[in-house]
Amino acid sequence: MKRLILTILATISPVCGQAAWRAVWVESDPDAPGGAGRIMSREVGKPARPLTGKDLPGTRPLISADGNTVFFSSLRPESGPDGTSYDPLIFSVPFAGGEGKELSPGLALAVRPEGNTSAIYALASLQTGKKPVPTGDMLIKFLPETPGDREIIWAESSVSADNFQLSRDGRRAGGMFPWPQAGLANLEEDTFIPVAQGSFLALCPDDSCALAMLSPDRRKIRIFAPGVTPDWELDPAAHLPDKKAALNHLRWTSDPLHLAFTVPEGESAGVYLAEVRADLKAVTAATRISETVASAMWPDAWLPGSAARRLSLPQKPEIKPPAPTATWPTSTDALVFAWEKSGAPTNTTAFIPEGYALPGRGGSMDISAGRSSAPPVIAEKIASACAQSGAFTLQALITERRSGLPCSRRFITLADAAGQDFCALYRVDGHLVLRLRTGAGESALTERTTLSPFSIEDDRPFFITLTLNGRALTCYADGVKMKDFQLNQAGLATWLDKVTLYAGDSAPYGEIVPGLIGRVAIYSRALAATEAAEAWQAVESQLPARPTRHKVKLKLLTAAPPADASLLNTPATTMAAGTWTVEQVFTGFVKPQTIALLQWSVINGKPGPFPAMQSGQSIELFISDIEDHPELRSLPAQFAEGAAALPLYFDTTVPGRHPAPFPP
Repeated sequence: MKRLILTILATISPVCGQAAWRAVWVESDPDAPGGAGRIMSREVGKPARPLTGKDLPGTRPLISADGNTVFFSSLRPESGPDGTSYDPLIFSVPFAGGEGKELSPGLALAVRPEGNTSAIYALASLQTGKKPVPTGDMLIKFLPETPGDREIIWAESSVSADNFQLSRDGRRAGGMFPWPQAGLANLEEDTFIPVAQGSFLALCPDDSCALAMLSPDRRKIRIFAPGVTPDWELDPAAHLPDKKAALNHLRWTSDPLHLAFTVPEGESAGVYLAEVRADLKAVTAATRISETVASAMWPDAWLPGSAARRLSLPQKPEIKPPAPTATWPTSTDALVFAWEKSGAPTNTTAFIPEGYALPGRGGSMDISAGRSSAPPVIAEKIASACAQSGAFTLQALITERRSGLPCSRRFITLADAAGQDFCALYRVDGHLVLRLRTGAGESALTERTTLSPFSIEDDRPFFITLTLNGRALTCYADGVKMKDFQLNQAGLATWLDKVTLYAGDSAPYGEIVPGLIGRVAIYSRALAATEAAEAWQAVESQLPARPTRHKVKLKLLTAAPPADASLLNTPATTMAAGTWTVEQVFTGFVKPQTIALLQWSVINGKPGPFPAMQSGQSIELFISDIEDHPELRSLPAQFAEGAAALPLYFDTTVPGRHPAPFPP
């Protein structure tokens, strides 16, 4: 094994006179893969010391908001024909020293104060690839005390591990999205503004949104500030023994006036803190804080009282406060029907479930394995109003999950007594289609209009608004006009016949398209373009976060209690939970080895269609964190012995579509 030659420096200059600081970095081990090594720590006036050894190599250490804990990651890389794959784990260790504690799968990128603790921002998993910078598709946040409770922060684009930092208010992030595309992300609006291509972009920890980045030759630091053009450069090497030293691993410390970086080789090699002027126009000092010239990487530093300090840049980046939540529906003019069940229901009896229709997320209906119908009095009111006006608007929030082709599936339907469509919005393979009966008497005909091609993005809701005025039909998606159409004839007089309003399809064709329907509104007039946009804004402001689904292989330990026979042939819907061992995680992340799994016990008076299994048998399922499904909290549930004390998950498989269990 190669040995590192360590040279002890005779003197270590203090940073900012006698300012207090704590710092961590990685002292590389040539035999450790993935840029791992010993996690080193040091505070002013004391010698450096290792926090971890060869038994626990780590990378990218981060100091907690109070300076007392260090979080780090183990990449655990493995080379293969498609590149390097990773199975990262996050650990914590006291800054004072002690045993490392495993917290969660993932790669920690940043920490931020939250209450009396530090929230950890991490990539949930890493992609397999040949690029030199590890990259992940989903950024999540969790607290070290409850690592299983995770919130998705960013899923709009890939995020590279080098480098990610947060503004003080947590609303902005600087980083590589992905490498080498560096820029500023708005985590509230899910938007990204690129600033340059390069490496090691650092974001100031105040709310100035100032960005620092290594210059292309890595000799200087480039500064980008919103509202100030052009960018400018700082020269920390002017304060080093080697005035032409190359820089690496740039990162802003917890203090807006200090940045950390490394010099990888030469007489200036080591870890440094650079003090900058409050206007970011100059480096006033650069002091080595490592005691050796061993190869050092990934520094992070904490200074007490830094949360109260900020830069004095002339610009003040405008960060608008969140807009007040709009009410839905936004207009009641000629509104003849509106259905929602989030918070206080406006009409709890509007839809009656049929088959295996279920309550869905965000107050929606899950129509994956059933449909729901509205009472006749509601449908008659809709038909009468629209037939008299000759105009209508249909709105619906639709969420789908990917499925195979071919498929044909109704979402919203007004049907006559014989089950034929007056009006039906449905999917045919990759398109949205509208069937509409126009005219009257012998001239009545059903017109079929292909509205738009729509690709299915798993669990991404889209809001459709369809307006008809005479022969003019317009389709809006998420408040934006997609296309105008001219029908062959006008007139909705046939709608006066007996009608029924359905959400879902009792007899879909081809592959099932799992889906949710919510925010259904019908007007007896055509809404204007501005009204369609306002309706989407109101709906968007109330959208729940996308669920996190995990594909796993589970082994049954204790079966869930059987369905209560007294509830069969009634409108009841109940749940039950058994205990399971997690044997394998294919996608997502499930940390606990033993879990309780909620499944449907009784659905609308029918036993939940789950395959018969014996203890010890295994099955592959998609499951989700129970926190992603608040709609389940009000449903009665029975638990197997010991299940109530275990981490709780939900079986998201469409009823009746479970795979066969593995043989015992």
